Amino acid sequence: MARNMITGKETQKMQEYTQEQIDHAEHMEIEIPADVKEQIFEYANLIGEEEKVRMLVRNLTDAINQADEDKVEELLDDAKMDIQDLPDPTIGKLELRDYGYTAEDMVPLRKEAALDYHRMGSKIYCLGSDGEGLGGYDIFVTRYNTNTDTYLVPENVGMPFNSPYNDYMYVIDEYNNLGWFASDRFQPEGKVCIYVFIPNTSKQTYNYEAMEQQEIIRLAQIHSLKETWTDKQAVTEALQRLKAAISHKPKERRAMDFEFVIDDHTTYYLMSDFKSAKAKTLFQRYQQMEKDYYQQEEKLNGLRQQYAGANQQGKAKMAPAILDLEKRILQMSEELDALEVNVRNAEKTK
Repeated sequence: MARNMITGKETQKMQEYTQEQIDHAEHMEIEIPADVKEQIFEYANLIGEEEKVRMLVRNLTDAINQADEDKVEELLDDAKMDIQDLPDPTIGKLELRDYGYTAEDMVPLRKEAALDYHRMGSKIYCLGSDGEGLGGYDIFVTRYNTNTDTYLVPENVGMPFNSPYNDYMYVIDEYNNLGWFASDRFQPEGKVCIYVFIPNTSKQTYNYEAMEQQEIIRLAQIHSLKETWTDKQAVTEALQRLKAAISHKPKERRAMDFEFVIDDHTTYYLMSDFKSAKAKTLFQRYQQMEKDYYQQEEKLNGLRQQYAGANQQGKAKMAPAILDLEKRILQMSEELDALEVNVRNAEKTK
């Protein structure tokens, strides 16, 4: 994605937050090396979660304060593994949010990673601002060619979707047969207009030779929405679908922080569900132990991946640590099972 037009407020916000965390550490006279800072900022920009950044800086600060170089290296390795777990480790969700995409089930992908995620001919819409566009950010579309394992050359979707201004956030709602895109054409600075349209099954063009030039310009600019409403019936039906989509209220779901089965008839979702103070205390201990268990399990998976790619000398060096961690995880699993039973028993005998 090009970076010269979008200001990247989400990225800037995360960078400022990360700098605040580093400044806080250094105010305690703990000097964080420049190369470590660089890795912290990379982690923050790609992971995009303040709590994870705060924990990383805090743990690194503790390790540096204790002059524990091995711990520093371990923490940085864990951070790298977090990055490698992303769908595309070269781009984080912050860049996605910078473009206005905030849905949790959306992930940013560069072309190389997209090849692995779209091998069934699905369309991919991307942003571009190179010399082939109309100016500003434009919307392009491409298709994956299963015969050659490559993408076809991205094609500019053209006017009126694109303009000399910034146009992006092209989304198709196949269920309601509606489409949206955003543009800052003719808008005050910092504002955009969201356009709704009826998607066509194939690209349609105007017969510009049979039309006045000014009429073509007006249509290309979306000068008047009503001038584009050539099929009144289709527009009426689309407006009805739009109204229904906007007014649709999803079924309310019960608020839940977790899901813990007490017995065949009772499941708890909130801490306030517990009646026994002892059971509540035990469950809080259970939650912390479960979190530690998953962290250790994730660490073990990372070590196993490193082991698979290491040479014989590296494998020999890593093997004891992997075996120790496997034993610890097995022990933690048994402790978790026992604690889970204790929570249930404490609640039932309240």
